[in-house]
Amino acid sequence: MASGFQQTFDVQQSLQPRRDSHNPVGFLNSFALGDTTLDSDLRVVDPAGTPALVAPVGTTQVVAVLADIAWFGSATGNITLAALISPAGAERLNSYLAQTVRKNVVAISFVAFSYDANRERYYTACKSYQGAAPPGAPTGAGPGPGDARPIFGSIATRGTKPSLVVDPEPMVLPGTSAKCFMFQVELAPIATAEPQLIQTQRSEADKLMHRWGLPAS
Repeated sequence: MASGFQQTFDVQQSLQPRRDSHNPVGFLNSFALGDTTLDSDLRVVDPAGTPALVAPVGTTQVVAVLADIAWFGSATGNITLAALISPAGAERLNSYLAQTVRKNVVAISFVAFSYDANRERYYTACKSYQGAAPPGAPTGAGPGPGDARPIFGSIATRGTKPSLVVDPEPMVLPGTSAKCFMFQVELAPIATAEPQLIQTQRSEADKLMHRWGLPAS
């Protein structure tokens, strides 16, 4: 199956839910890059199984709020994503980029939710399902919203530069004074003993499992 998953998310709906909106939302539950680990310091509503984000089962903490994700289904294809992170998260990524010697193995867990108008509730449309860690990989965090588990890859490079960019200007959400920073990253597959697994869903019942990663030599 090579369809993969592509989605643009409503970041305002993720952080400031509106009762009249059922747009897709998504989160990074964890993100560890070499020795750099981002804290789960953004509070969001966990939409799993809820009829509306404004009437949630509960709130939870995540690393980032997804803005875009694109993966075209190939086991050897890169995953690109953009997400909003806190000022503290942006500072840690910028410190990583300032290093002259970087570790580029990533442990990341993510989840995307879509709304089922017939059932009138959100369901998990895509998530990191199961990972196989290479030697020396950062430790992945436990599951968060959507029961997403960490998978492992590396930061893609363009020449000698990592495909990781933190926007220098903060974004201020309407009606708040809270600031977030957008970052973009491109993840490349790595060789591990077992493949990384990503689950996609067209509905609550229609689930597909995809392999991602390079075969171990």
